[in-house]
Amino acid sequence: MNSAAVRRLTVFLIVIVCVTACTNSSYRTGRRYLKSGDYQSAIGQLDIAEQQQPDNWRIKRDLGIAYYESAKIQQAITKLGEAYKLKPRNGRILLYLGLCFERDKKFKEAIQIYSRYAGLSFLDPVKDELRARIRDIHLLVLQREIKDKLAKQERELLQPTDQNTVAVLYFRNLSNWDEITPLAKGIAAVMTTDLSQVERLRLVEREKLQVLLNELKLSTNEFFDQVNSPRAGLLLGAAHLISGGIERIGDDGMQVSAGVVNTQTGSLVGDGAQVSGKLIDLLRLEKTLVFDLILDMGIRLSNEEIEAIRPLPTQNILAFIAFSKGLDFKDNNLLDQARLEFAKAVKLDPSFRLAKVSLEELSKERLSVSTLASLAAYDELLESKAGLLSATDAKIGLRLGSQRRDVSDKGPVFLSPSATIRITGEIPMDQQ
Repeated sequence: MNSAAVRRLTVFLIVIVCVTACTNSSYRTGRRYLKSGDYQSAIGQLDIAEQQQPDNWRIKRDLGIAYYESAKIQQAITKLGEAYKLKPRNGRILLYLGLCFERDKKFKEAIQIYSRYAGLSFLDPVKDELRARIRDIHLLVLQREIKDKLAKQERELLQPTDQNTVAVLYFRNLSNWDEITPLAKGIAAVMTTDLSQVERLRLVEREKLQVLLNELKLSTNEFFDQVNSPRAGLLLGAAHLISGGIERIGDDGMQVSAGVVNTQTGSLVGDGAQVSGKLIDLLRLEKTLVFDLILDMGIRLSNEEIEAIRPLPTQNILAFIAFSKGLDFKDNNLLDQARLEFAKAVKLDPSFRLAKVSLEELSKERLSVSTLASLAAYDELLESKAGLLSATDAKIGLRLGSQRRDVSDKGPVFLSPSATIRITGEIPMDQQ
């Protein structure tokens, strides 16, 4: 190589080193500003760094975070979207992209992003928080949908729905016995779960019915009295409604009846069904009703569907009563009382899955965005060691909060007011 070529190569290397050093300097400065909360200065420095390294996903991510913290949501979505294309498995990218969509009221996009992160995260507290956020956003989606349908109803723009869509209305209390009211909700919840096992049917979720009742400011009985079946079906997006009632007979007897209504015609499908027995047999009576109503709808079940429907959710009637009361308290936004009833149901029957899920949804401590972001940083560290961890029987545990309250059941860990992760098991060292 002649001297001129050597000089050119030397100049080129010097330029590369200078550019890299300048970029690293701008990036480090931008990160310091970001950490200190000076988001405008952070944007300025990170923007310089990005111009010099346009394909660096970390710079784009941190720039997107700075835009988010500055309430510049569209710019944040753009930068985080670019970072996502370069690094689709990074937790902090997914978290802040979901937060941006949530703030921008793009709820379906936020749910998709949070769901993706929940599937990738190593940490149970992160998964729990994301699932809670998904539930919250989903409720907002239902509220928006119901409001939209009510507005369209006034303009007579509602369209018929899928013929296989079914909504189970709360059962009516046909007696003067107040204890039946929560049982009517519990029976409807169990029936919705049972019918969801039928592949041909699409069930309207219970929360959607409650949102409709809240928007109309109606009780269950007022809903039956004031809203006809075709209108209810259109508002709930259901081609068929299952409605029924529970009546007390004697001291401990119950009579339960139900029928399927075609919401387009308002007419009964089939003959309906009625069963009676003792309170202790209420859930067995519900199974008989379900199979009779499925016959009324002309559906022939497979053996797999029959076996999926057949098991009782609990054999402890006191646990079911507590669960039903929990639903009623929850619907009335009495969350402390709802927790107590769900906890009682789980204590009476630890295998009662519906009660366990309901209790978990209300019991998890909600994390702040800053705490969640810190956990996402831990996730990023753990993701870089994923290959090593998956090759062992190592377990990851985490506790959060100054009260040392365990948020995860995945092994030992204690916590400071921020967070500490402890990994147990034999962890192989990186090979040099």
